[in-house]
Amino acid sequence: MILVKLEMKLPLSFSSLISGKEDLQKLAFEADAVDKLYNHLQKGPLPPKRLEGILLGLADLCSKVESCRSRFLSLQVLNVVVDALTHNSANVRSAACFCLRCVSRSIKNLSAGHFMNEKIVVPLVRLLSDLSASVQVAALGAISNIVVDFTPRKPMFIQCGGVKELVLLSKSMDSTIRLNTLRALRNLVFLADQMCKQGVFMELTASSFASLICDPESSVQEQALALVRNLVDGCIDSLEYVMADDAIILDAVGRQLQNASKDEIGIQGMYVFSNVASGNEFHKEAVMKQLLLQTDNQTHSFMIKFLQSSNSQLRTAAIWVLVNLTFPSSPGALSRVVKLRNSGVVPQIKRMVNDPCMDVKLRVRTALGQFMTFGDGSM
Repeated sequence: MILVKLEMKLPLSFSSLISGKEDLQKLAFEADAVDKLYNHLQKGPLPPKRLEGILLGLADLCSKVESCRSRFLSLQVLNVVVDALTHNSANVRSAACFCLRCVSRSIKNLSAGHFMNEKIVVPLVRLLSDLSASVQVAALGAISNIVVDFTPRKPMFIQCGGVKELVLLSKSMDSTIRLNTLRALRNLVFLADQMCKQGVFMELTASSFASLICDPESSVQEQALALVRNLVDGCIDSLEYVMADDAIILDAVGRQLQNASKDEIGIQGMYVFSNVASGNEFHKEAVMKQLLLQTDNQTHSFMIKFLQSSNSQLRTAAIWVLVNLTFPSSPGALSRVVKLRNSGVVPQIKRMVNDPCMDVKLRVRTALGQFMTFGDGSM
């Protein structure tokens, strides 16, 4: 009996030993650990605890080492993992999801389309309504990776009911579930075509986007803004999403930037504005309206605050907005430069010519070059 218990605990101990340790994972791979764990899976029905341990061991092996992922796929371990998604044990289902999440971290395998198929997507989507919250979160983690898919198969996830389930989970009272749901949606619309973006937007609706941007949890706010950033990236038609319902989404972005509780919220929000500002005059003026809004008792706009931030990523994002607003070929560029000067933004940019961050410095030079077109680039 003692030997049986020890045998069941060994895979979990192995998983704990190599978790997050790439050097140990490489040594384990060289010792044929993937093959050996797979051989154990081939021995027929296993006790749930042992099966969970083996799946977690495979997951940790594949979490960082590409050669482990390649071996995993070549042995067709994926078939066993997919079967485990419907196991009676919630812990086994979670472990199977974690395994899929780790093996799908490979850009090469995502590009090859190994994961975006009905055999994998359908059971994962079903797990989004699992009775166990831990299984739901694990399934969301796997889906977040799989939907990045670089092949034209993203619409299949929508057809399988995936977006409907994600929208339901975005309304969860559990902030962890909301957070992971938004990560999945963010990745789904990353570099997606208009049909996919339209499908997500129609299901979630503009008002829900706005509500999530103003979520009580700052981490959820950040992911909601990252989702909108990806939604409006690409062709100009994508910009219309944030203009829907009297620009309710753009207004929500502006409100959050006025009171951003952490730099990451500012970064994502400013890239939303940057993408929108790359559009036509209507879009640029909508962004200007948000930038120049002043709240009571506030002497400086959030734009100046971000330009003065110690976070170089935030400074870069803020300057990109200005670059996109002041393209010399834009009919209203002169008017916008005047307004930016009067609000103190242009003088602040001029003080950043020697910024310690090279990326910021280059963007500052671009912005100043555009200001000079209107006679506003002098020191």
